[in-house]
Amino acid sequence: MTGYGKAEGASERFHFIAELRTLNSKSFDINFRIPQLLRPYEAEMRKHFQQHIVRGKTDVQISLQTQKESLSNAIDTDRLKSYVESFNQILTATKASGDPLAAAMRMPDVFNSCEEPLSESEFAELMAVVEKATHKLVSFRESEGAAMERDLKNAIEQMADRLEEIPPMEAERTERLRNKFLNQLNELKVDVNRDRFEQEMIYYLEKLDINEEKVRLKQHLDYFLSEMSVSMHGGRKLNFIAQEMGREINTLGSKCQHEGIQKRVVEMKEMLEQIKEINLNIV
Repeated sequence: MTGYGKAEGASERFHFIAELRTLNSKSFDINFRIPQLLRPYEAEMRKHFQQHIVRGKTDVQISLQTQKESLSNAIDTDRLKSYVESFNQILTATKASGDPLAAAMRMPDVFNSCEEPLSESEFAELMAVVEKATHKLVSFRESEGAAMERDLKNAIEQMADRLEEIPPMEAERTERLRNKFLNQLNELKVDVNRDRFEQEMIYYLEKLDINEEKVRLKQHLDYFLSEMSVSMHGGRKLNFIAQEMGREINTLGSKCQHEGIQKRVVEMKEMLEQIKEINLNIV
């Protein structure tokens, strides 16, 4: 399910920024983009996210910035001065132009390493920022989930309406099939035993009977709505129910032999595709 959350917080040494993004995925898949200093805490953060996100492709980006008051401690001023002097000498010797200070600041060993592990208070502040971002992400996903729930219910209700439109057409379908075979027999100009004809018609119509498919499809529709209301993380189960709905709809289409019923079948297939697409976003 799509989601986004961002939060910031600070300790005495660092300013933390956490950004979380989630996209549709059948399983939980997480990707961290964090500084090397935070790598030792990745496992604990992964556990935290898995408890709250459950399913989806998740990108976690956490940055930390040195606070202004400790910035002077982060720069090796003696090394910086040495670089500036060296660059000035090179510029003088080559009669070239440039900014020696800017060039010196780009040298990797100008900044002191901040590889000292986070203190307990710093880690607590980091996790507080992560919690805030997670809360915003979950709220975002819940809002989107509520909209998807409305769309799913609407699609299920429309399918149920199409299903209820089928029974009035069945009597006409039976009469059409009976007349079709009678006309064909009349064209052949052969004598037919009427009792045998009626028996064969009954046998043929039993093979084309769609009552069981209608009953099972209605049960699947009700079951789908039931699972939506009681299951907290029922995305996979809803996918399975949708598959069963598809089987019944396909069987209806293969048996119907009536343009009105076939039209309803096509419409139900279209609604089912919408349901399957939405289901991909459900946890």
